[in-house]
This record gives sequence, C-alpha cells and structure tokens, in this order.
Amino acid sequence: MRRGVWLLSFIFLAGCSSLLGDDPTLTPTPLPPISVKVDTPTYTPTATETWTPTPTETPLPTETPTLTPVPPSATPSETPTPTETPLPTSTPVAAVQYQNDQWLQINMPSQISEGLTANWLAFINYNDRTTRSSSPEPASQVQTLYFYRPDTNQRLKIFDMPASVGDRVYVSPAGTHLLYFVESGTDSAGNLLSGLYMLDMTIGLSYRLFDIPNINPRGIPGHKPAWSGDGRRLAVALTTEYATDIFVMNADGTGFRNATQHGSYDLWPALSPDGLWLAFVSDRLTCPTWTPGELNTCDVPSAAPPTEGNLFILNMNTNELRQVTDIKLNGAPRWVTDSKLVFSTGGGNALATQSDLWIVDIDAGSAVQITDPGTLNIGEAWTVDASQVVYQRAANNTQIIVADNIGRELATTSEFIFPRYGMAADWSPDNQFLAIGGHNGQCPYGIIVVDPLLQVVTAPGRNLLACDPMYASQGRFMAFVGIRPGTTTDGRVDIYLANINGLGARSITADLQGQMLLLDWIGPTPAESS
Repeated sequence: MRRGVWLLSFIFLAGCSSLLGDDPTLTPTPLPPISVKVDTPTYTPTATETWTPTPTETPLPTETPTLTPVPPSATPSETPTPTETPLPTSTPVAAVQYQNDQWLQINMPSQISEGLTANWLAFINYNDRTTRSSSPEPASQVQTLYFYRPDTNQRLKIFDMPASVGDRVYVSPAGTHLLYFVESGTDSAGNLLSGLYMLDMTIGLSYRLFDIPNINPRGIPGHKPAWSGDGRRLAVALTTEYATDIFVMNADGTGFRNATQHGSYDLWPALSPDGLWLAFVSDRLTCPTWTPGELNTCDVPSAAPPTEGNLFILNMNTNELRQVTDIKLNGAPRWVTDSKLVFSTGGGNALATQSDLWIVDIDAGSAVQITDPGTLNIGEAWTVDASQVVYQRAANNTQIIVADNIGRELATTSEFIFPRYGMAADWSPDNQFLAIGGHNGQCPYGIIVVDPLLQVVTAPGRNLLACDPMYASQGRFMAFVGIRPGTTTDGRVDIYLANINGLGARSITADLQGQMLLLDWIGPTPAESS
C-alpha cells in the first residue's frame, strides 16, 4: 500500500474598603458657674436683737446634659461574588535527578577498553551453575555479560551484574558503554542498589545515573534508553512533576539536560545514527499541559497517562522542532539511516487486529504508508539503506512479504507459518541475503535464509531450531538463538554463529551452564573525530 505524503510541519520553540471614618465624639460645652450676690448689712451700735442670718438657699446642682449614643452607621461592603469550588488536582511527584553515585571500579580487558576494531557479539549468561542443570542447586544471584569475536574465537567475560537486571541491558553500538537497570535490592556486600546504571568500559567504571523504580516512566510501557549510532550520546524518558520529558546526555556522563522540557507527555525517544536528530512521541497537540492551574490543562486526578501521540523530531544542535505527521503512534519510532525514520501504528499487543508500517524521509519532508490499511503487519525488518522491508502479514492466511519503500510488494510467500509476533528477520549488510527465524521463544523452524525475492538459499534444518537471527555489520557472520530438540536433550538454548548464508552453524556457549540471552552485535568503535 502506498498512502499519502505528509509535509513536515515546523513548530518553533517560543476587595473594597470603606472611605468613611469613625463618627466624631461629641464634647459637652461647660456652663458658667452660678454666683449668688448677698448684701452686707451696715452695723448700728444700737442694741438690737441678735441678727440671725437669713439662710441662703443652697443652689441645686445643674444637671449635666448627657449625650445620647448614636448607633454607628453601617460601613458599606462589597457583595462577595460566588466563586467555583476548586477541583482537586494531581499530586506532583519528585522529578528524577541525575545521581552520579555508587561508583564501582571494574577490571576491563584491554581489547575492550582501548576500543573495538571489529564486530563483537554481546550476550548474557544467567542462572549459571557449577553443576548439572538438573541438580537442585539454587539459581545464581548474578548474571554475566560476555563479548565474543567470531574471527578470532575470543570470548571475554566483561561484567557480573545482579540477576534482577534480566534483559534490561543496553549496549552502545560502539561497544564502549552500556546501561543496565537494577531492581531495588542489595548486593553481596549489603549495599543498596536501585535504578539505571552506566558501565563506562573505556575506564572500567560502573556508576548510577538515576534512582528510578522502573525503566518505564509513570508505568507507560515500551521504553528503553536510546543510543546514537556512534555511541557518543544517549536519550531517556524520565518522570517530571506532572508528566514525562526526554533527557539527553553524553556517554561520558556530561551534558545532562532536559531536551524537550514541555508540560505534556514526551515519550519513546530515538536518536538518529549521527546523533543529530532526536525523534519522540508527544501528546502536546492533544494536551498542551498536565500542570494544574495552567491554561488548557488536562490535569484531573483520575486521568490516566496517554498511550499515544504524534511524532516529532528535534535538532540537537539548533533546537529546531518539527512535527512529522498527523498519524498517532503508540510505540517508539526507529531510525534506519541518518534521514529515514520508520514506525508502526496500531499494533504492540496480542489483541491487536491491525498495524500499519510507515517510512519518513526528513530531507524530502514525506511520509509513506507501506502496508494496506486494515491488516495486521508485524515483525518488520528494513535493509540498512531503507530501500526494502520484510514483514509478516498476520491474517487467516499468514504471509511473509517483501516490499520497497514506496509500498510496492515485490515478493510474498506462505511457505513458512509463524505465530503472531513470533517472527524475526534481518538483512545482510549488502541486501543480498535475508535470514528468518522465530521470536519470543517460539522457534518452529531452523534458520531460513532467502534472497530478496524470498527464494530459499538455505532451507531450515530439523535438528536445530532458530530464533532472532542478526547479521554483523561487517557482513561475514550471522548469529541466532538455537534450540536442539529431541529425546536425548532437554531443549537447551545456546547462541550460534553461522556464515552469511546460514551454513556452518556452531555454538559459542556450549561450555557454559544456565541460560543465554542474545543482545546484539557491537563495534567497531568509530574513530575519534579531530
């Protein structure tokens, strides 16, 4: 299918009081004193009757007027305006802080610390036992990272890490650094461990980056740290007070900063191979902010975090932000080249009924839908130049399809039937071979190698079932997870190497106990730029 061309949109970061006083107090005016004038009689020396003074009338006291209290006049006040009862808001969580603590020195082989000069294969050995796997010996509390170089048959033990790490190990493509997530717990010495850690293999130092409870911020699934193709820069989604943002930093721990810094949810980062562009998914067009009290906030205490958003790209040098398409994504995009970005929509869970594949050319400003709408298209793998893609169409009649980058179907086959989300494929660097196997532990066939038109080059064997094939970037070898079925074996899982055409498979882990987890090819380390 070939649907639509979207031009990339550009988005640039840019009460009343009374005026009356108190009533004055009235002061009574004093009255003049009452004076009584008395005539003094003249004395006559003639004997007379003794004079008895006429009593002077005692003046009655004058009644002092009393002020009648005047009731104070009412002070006018503003009638209160009814206001809305504030709604409850979400409680902020503590924003994640850069820790740079819990340092641990690791002895690193010189072949690794001095940089990789060839392809090495990274894998994990966990639940390693010193005795037979059928013994009751308890599982080991550590898992071990190994690197293997196929052209010299060197296998190097790199690092022991807590068993709680599991598959949450993210090795840089250059093979100089790795990230690993540790569940909350203690190590053998009783030290508390928790969060996302960095191992700098150039100096042999492990240290904690962030004390976080989960690699998925706010419980939104599908997250993992993203490395640039040269291994010099990484991006990770972290929780902020009310949402999530994308943070970036250099591999040596410097330059930590919030790259997106927005009130919306920014999710699922992916760095271009040259490290210039950061792709991510954001709900900012639907929800400008989740911060309480801000204009157009989506904050409601019962609101669930978003599970989809629009695709954006951010220039790491200029901070130029572009909206790529109007299509909603519910998972991480992936860079194939420095300018071509691919993503799928609608899938991601076992109950999905449809999923579409898209490719974006950021230089041309176009987005093309590769698959027919209304179908479930999964397990996609692109050639290194983004010219062709193979995928599984899961329908009543499951097919494997090869198409070009404008959606034209070049070849189909129904010869090999894989369950839903049970197929993995990879192209050789020269696009001449395509390896197909199982996935998620479902490995119904041996390794299958076909040409670009799905013509069989190497048919699947019956004595070695294969999952998760992957080619080395230098093109000489292929790795895959192999299971030997049969009545005399216990279905042991090992890691195998084969030639580019799938022949000559050999185990590189047969002498190790426990289980194996295939990570990826790494190296060679890019030369330092002058």
